[in-house]
Amino acid sequence: RLGDIYRLPGVIGQPDSVVLFNVDDFEKVYRTEGMWPSRPGTDAVRYYRQNRKDGFFKETMGLNDK
Repeated sequence: RLGDIYRLPGVIGQPDSVVLFNVDDFEKVYRTEGMWPSRPGTDAVRYYRQNRKDGFFKETMGLNDK
């Protein structure tokens, strides 16, 4: 109904997202994002780990501490 590629408009100040429905397009998109692509889906996890009261995660956030 939407086609192979759909731009999902951002909500409440968030950037637009691209939704792919054709697996052949995934590689093309990932290769054009450069060496350090943006993966904003981890913002909620990062916030939770930084604000956890018991300090379980201490100095590390996981595989990518940045």
